[in-house]
Amino acid sequence: MAKYRCCGSQEWEAVADLGHAAGVDFDLGRCRNCGRYLMAVAYVGPGSTCIVVRRSTAEAWLSLQGTEELRRRLKKWFERD
Repeated sequence: MAKYRCCGSQEWEAVADLGHAAGVDFDLGRCRNCGRYLMAVAYVGPGSTCIVVRRSTAEAWLSLQGTEELRRRLKKWFERD
């Protein structure tokens, strides 16, 4: 996975800890400057990254917090990218 920037002045603001799936830790945030959602992905290996995600995707994840469905979707999303 590559690191993606939302804007020239990206500044992380935590929104929700979405937990773990597929050995990966997922933390959802927003850019304080442009408001776009960002996913911080931390895993063992070459390092962590921050990925810009669609608003609809982020809101779906937020609505599924604490469910097995969220874990399934995060795993699928991570493996796809």
